[in-house]
Amino acid sequence: MGRDPQVRWGSLVVVLAGGTLALACLTAALRGRVWALVPAAVLAAVALREWRGVQRGRR
Repeated sequence: MGRDPQVRWGSLVVVLAGGTLALACLTAALRGRVWALVPAAVLAAVALREWRGVQRGRR
């Protein structure tokens, strides 16, 4: 059980970190800090783009 050469670890880190930070920003926005919606949207878009790239790489 070695490391899978097909897994793009950098992309997975971006997906996890971006998703976590997007949720944190969304939580801040729900608590009244409306400005947090902008970084939440950007982080979610980046995480989604990387996730699609990971899915494409697995085919």
